[in-house]
Amino acid sequence: MENKSIIKRMIKVSDSHTINKNMSKQCKISAMNESRFPVIKLSLNGEILYANLSSLPIMSEWGCSANHKLPAKLMEKYPELNNMWESSDIKVIMESYSVHFSVVPFPEAGFIGLYAYEMEEVKEIVPMVYQMQAVPQNQNSLPRRA
Repeated sequence: MENKSIIKRMIKVSDSHTINKNMSKQCKISAMNESRFPVIKLSLNGEILYANLSSLPIMSEWGCSANHKLPAKLMEKYPELNNMWESSDIKVIMESYSVHFSVVPFPEAGFIGLYAYEMEEVKEIVPMVYQMQAVPQNQNSLPRRA
């Protein structure tokens, strides 16, 4: 009788070890398949339901995290994030880059998907903005001729 219980325990330990090995392989495979583009899923009220690793810098810059709502000013700036019936594209400009998102609603499932498809550096634009701001306010005064 004792031998049977020992064998059962050995089988359970062996099975759980096999399951853990398979799970770690699946995790490695899914990490390798992880998109380099941000993917975010929002609930109907703007709560972040899911965000992949690539979206973490964006969420940090927005000042939010998973299981929290997007800031109200962000929802106001991009009304497409509230539209549950129509797909659209938006361009979100961050501090040093911009991200193009496809906004795809899934009304049956109760969420809106944000799928990035293009990212651009905006370093070239920022210096131009600073140069434009450096122009003197009184532009009516012309240089004097000698």
